[in-house]
Amino acid sequence: MEEIDGKMNWNKLMMMMMEKLTVSRLQLREKLELDQIILCNFPSTFTPVALNFNGNLLRRGTIYFNRKDQCLEISDLQIPLDTSDFELAFVRDLKAASSVECPVSYLNRNDAGQIEQAACLAPCVWENNFCSLPSLEEYGYTVNGPQEQTEFGFRVPLAKLGSSIYGQSVQNVAVEIFQYTDQLLRVKIYDPNVDRYEVPIPLNLLSVPLSDPLYEVSVPTQVGDAFSVQITRRSTGSVLFDTSLAGITFEDKLLTLASRLPSRNLYGLGENQHSTFRRLFDDTTWPIFSRDEQPNTSKVANLYGVHPHYVVIEGDGSAHGVLLYNSNAMEYQLQSAAPAINWRTIGGVLDFYIMLGPHPEDVTKQYLSLVGSPFLPPYWGLGFQLSRWGYNDLDTLKAAINRTLSCDFPLDVFYGDIDTMDQNADFTYDPVNFAGFPEYINELKALGIRYVPIVDPAIPDRQGYGPYARGKTADAFIKLANGSTLMGNVWPPEPVSFPDFFKPETQLWWADEIVRYYETIKFDGLWIDMNEPANFETNQPNFLNCEANEWDDPPYLPKAAWINPGKRMSDKTVCMTATQSGYRQYDVHSLYGWSETSPTLNAMQQATGKRGLVFTRSSFVGSGALGGHWTGDNIAAWDHLQSSIIGLLDFNMFGIPYVGSDICGFSLDTEEELCERWQLLGAYYPFSRNHNSIGAIPQDPCIWPDTVGASGRKAMQTRYNLVPYLYTLFYRVNTGIDGTVVRSLAWEFPADPYTWDINQQFLWGSSFMVSPATSPGQLKTVVYFPQGIWYDWHLGNVEVDLSVAGTFKELDTPHDYIPLHVRGESIICTQEIASTLTESRNYPFGLTIAIDADGTAAGDLFWDDGESINTVNLGQYHYSTFSYQEVAIKYDALTQTIVNDYQALTGPLVINTLTILGNKGRVPISIAGDINPAYSIDYIQENDKIVISDAAIPLNSNFSLTFIYL
Repeated sequence: MEEIDGKMNWNKLMMMMMEKLTVSRLQLREKLELDQIILCNFPSTFTPVALNFNGNLLRRGTIYFNRKDQCLEISDLQIPLDTSDFELAFVRDLKAASSVECPVSYLNRNDAGQIEQAACLAPCVWENNFCSLPSLEEYGYTVNGPQEQTEFGFRVPLAKLGSSIYGQSVQNVAVEIFQYTDQLLRVKIYDPNVDRYEVPIPLNLLSVPLSDPLYEVSVPTQVGDAFSVQITRRSTGSVLFDTSLAGITFEDKLLTLASRLPSRNLYGLGENQHSTFRRLFDDTTWPIFSRDEQPNTSKVANLYGVHPHYVVIEGDGSAHGVLLYNSNAMEYQLQSAAPAINWRTIGGVLDFYIMLGPHPEDVTKQYLSLVGSPFLPPYWGLGFQLSRWGYNDLDTLKAAINRTLSCDFPLDVFYGDIDTMDQNADFTYDPVNFAGFPEYINELKALGIRYVPIVDPAIPDRQGYGPYARGKTADAFIKLANGSTLMGNVWPPEPVSFPDFFKPETQLWWADEIVRYYETIKFDGLWIDMNEPANFETNQPNFLNCEANEWDDPPYLPKAAWINPGKRMSDKTVCMTATQSGYRQYDVHSLYGWSETSPTLNAMQQATGKRGLVFTRSSFVGSGALGGHWTGDNIAAWDHLQSSIIGLLDFNMFGIPYVGSDICGFSLDTEEELCERWQLLGAYYPFSRNHNSIGAIPQDPCIWPDTVGASGRKAMQTRYNLVPYLYTLFYRVNTGIDGTVVRSLAWEFPADPYTWDINQQFLWGSSFMVSPATSPGQLKTVVYFPQGIWYDWHLGNVEVDLSVAGTFKELDTPHDYIPLHVRGESIICTQEIASTLTESRNYPFGLTIAIDADGTAAGDLFWDDGESINTVNLGQYHYSTFSYQEVAIKYDALTQTIVNDYQALTGPLVINTLTILGNKGRVPISIAGDINPAYSIDYIQENDKIVISDAAIPLNSNFSLTFIYL
């Protein structure tokens, strides 16, 4: 192997190592690309940290040294093969890969947010037009004493090294390593002498004695050594968490830590709108801080929720996850050269939880076991839902619902936005424009259609308005620093106050108001909005003004504040000095949505006596255990349709699988083609709701009955047929069997590099793939099929049979069609459809059996009454598994095994239809076992599809069927 000036000459390398060079599958693109190189018999000591392409740093590609096979595996290169000569240089030492941006306050940066030389404050270093932190040996912390053994690991005392950036450095800190299980550990950096603020929401910290941990922890032990921590995966040697890039900053209002990453396949970190599911390492700084900010694909901004959690897929397909458990305003930068992540937060402590997987779905399950399992939605919550802000009167609302029902569009839920209220005040309805509203709600409930109203936290100080008067009596509202009630400005015409949901007295008052509301309006769930909390005109004349102070204007002003016109932390919200139950908003601001969701759920269930549904705009770590989320005020635009899929994948990672975007777009007038494609896609959102804004044109599906209405109806009927499968997926995540309902292909097939960057396809569970057309005029769609057998759900034929590797395939996607595929080895439970799920729950089930190459398939079914509280914990449910296998040449067997029996629920229910896909022309002549003797067998030869009808197999007992062949 020839090395030239620290580089490898590509042409000579090709000649010398051709027998050891593997070029991966070439992607289906307009131009051919080299995507993967595997070099075996490669010396591990030469493993590069980066790559140069024709003399320039290549800021992409995953570098992985396979210790077992002694191969260097480089993937995701995307090198065009349209030139004959190029040089790929392996770089082992790179200054840019070990430089971390200095945390210069955004107030001192230029208009583009960049640091100029004059702003590069000491002790930071200006070099090559870049302001960086000093080296690890010059800045950060050093070991200041021996390790101390603790209950779960060990603690290391540290002393400050180098000067302070903002003059507030904590001189002595501690790093504590908690080794909870073989797959979970924690790195906490804190001040041992001062009780600093920490997130007051407890995590589920179960400890299991270590037996074979997947990780090794390495820290320096000599007093005076510069401190860093490395966490390594024992099986591969991959370093997952490595803080040796730069020293730690621990000042009173600025904490920073940078960690090198083992690959660029990083996912998560939100809430924000980004163009790809796999995050881009482009040195952009992304803020995290709850804010009333409309999603915008061209703006780097923090949105409504806070989820500082990421997952990295390593070079061999193993995965790990990291959570920074901190609720102060923060930001992160994904460095292009290293790759690395650079964290900055303006308060609290640095508290990292690291999950070792090793499969991406394992990581998500470990994350959920830590933060709380997702709630089980009511069955009706999986139906189609119709909403808008701007009906403005009851007749207009009725017209939209009548249009929907008249074109046979399924409908389970309708909504009331603030225009249904009396001057935008919670717990009211407009007695003039919505006269007769309670009676109309009851009329629709008799048809099986549920009602969900909006509830905002802002309560108006209105003469004669009972909720505010009772709230004042209960001392329920957030206070200013001087002890007076904070008064803001939101939708009502009067000044408003914000409930302090941390207070038990506030929770009791809130529950009482919701119960009182239910006496008038028989709602089935509650939709909580504006709970970042949002406030209009903050720091503007004649409105809420926050005095200059170190919390609204901290020494390090983060990007979350800088992107707002006033460049203050309190812009568009309340003052950071305001207090909630002894906490400053500076610390707990981003917990406001979480703190509202819990008492709202409890109050809703108290009022209705049913499980119901709460979903929230603002969310935090663990919110998915309490409610769902919609992705906010999106725009009727194609890029927002596309990014909605990324939102589904992100929030399933974050443990909030009941999620969806406003179908057809919230803001601006939608277009017929856009709305038709969006209605097709939205049929496969877990939370499937068409909603738009006041002032925009109506967009309920049957405004366009022959296009959006007809196409959407067909897609929604397919969804309703599949709801038993979808409901079972929610049971699986609720009980810890699975981690995600909507799943990225990368989560299911992480060892396949082609899945790492797929953004416009997704799975329901492990078995059902959705591949929408998402661009205007798109009549063909390139779909990636991972290894395995995949069947067309619409027709039942084999779409692809891939025994070795995946492939791209171009499919027709006419305007009314969305490609759906089921994976061989799966049994999908379906149900005959009706106009509501309340009605269809009484109809017979079906099983679609998609056979794998070895003649087997498996699936399961969860079933409860769909609306009672706590059915799983009380054991009031049916859960069974299904298994199909080829027993002998002339016999196949299908069995149901009941895992949890609840006879009172399943007595009258039967499986009436069996559909078998991929039986390779074998058609049974008879079926023996627990089946109606009057069954019939039909064979659709062109699709190799067997349909068995009138089976009438009882669901409430174990059964076994034998399929007999000639």
